[in-house]
Amino acid sequence: MLSIQCAEGRPALAITSRRRGNSVRTTIFSVGLFAFWAALCSLNAVLMKVVMDSGLSATALATMRAWIVTAVLLAVTGLVNRKLLAVRKADLLGLAAYGVVGLGLTSATYVWAISEIPIGVALVLQYLAPVIVTLWARIVWKRRIHRITWLGNAICLAGLALTAEPGLGGRLTIGGICLALVSGLCFAASFLFAESGLRARHPLTQVTWGYVFGSAAWIVLTSSRPMPWHAFAPEVRLPSALGAERMPTWLLVAVIATLGSAGASLVLAYGVRLIGAPRAGVLGMLEPVAGISIGWAVLGQTLSPLQLVGAGVALFGVVAAELPHLRINRAADATQELPLRV
Repeated sequence: MLSIQCAEGRPALAITSRRRGNSVRTTIFSVGLFAFWAALCSLNAVLMKVVMDSGLSATALATMRAWIVTAVLLAVTGLVNRKLLAVRKADLLGLAAYGVVGLGLTSATYVWAISEIPIGVALVLQYLAPVIVTLWARIVWKRRIHRITWLGNAICLAGLALTAEPGLGGRLTIGGICLALVSGLCFAASFLFAESGLRARHPLTQVTWGYVFGSAAWIVLTSSRPMPWHAFAPEVRLPSALGAERMPTWLLVAVIATLGSAGASLVLAYGVRLIGAPRAGVLGMLEPVAGISIGWAVLGQTLSPLQLVGAGVALFGVVAAELPHLRINRAADATQELPLRV
């Protein structure tokens, strides 16, 4: 709910967020939101795999995506409300950490990982992140974590472990595995930084400034490498499951940056703001299942019966972790004002 509050005689924009942590409606909406996010991320991974298989390096893809996604977010935020771009100097360090570690390194290490190992395996290793987030919330933030959430985490990991056998197609390398693990650590940091920042900032502000810092750091690190502009000119043939159409490489990279990066990051930010980092991390485990499914359907990666069972177990873990939140608790259905500095 959008409301106007007055502070020091001046109008101020504020978002009224009605948190229903235990309501059926919020639970259903949250599951749908994260299912949509998982589909965006998984399709994005498939498109990145197609582009890299055509000859574009992971570094060139990540650099061009950084430029495009930053420009798009700055333009969109400016059109929605230019005041959302205003932040305090005291907030810059937290936004820089969110952008460089949570967005930049998560994305870069993941792109490098899927260039070495199958998408499904990379996602399984990356999704140790929800466990890290839950542990951090319990130990550092001293937050009470429902025992079924712990059980859901364990069930999800067991299911994802079953899907990680080499039968997914492609080779496994030590470098790729290490990159996926680093991506998991950075991904966990993105949830934690996001929840901390979104307590007082609009998701557009958080994600836009995050990409500004993350992209700037990435471009500086890769500035010594010349951009292979010629590699963006040829056309790429999409998999037959996507119509087998031919698209210019630059156009496919633009789709990856806008929908799969900017769009997915905004959806995730709204989700974390709605239900918190630990619960969002568990729901985020829908992505590995979606990634494995789309990898099988679009890229022709094979799935064994054991992997199908694993995907089902992981989905059961997500459902189990959400069960405590299906109880309606009207006393907890309180309105929380989240002021935005605009």
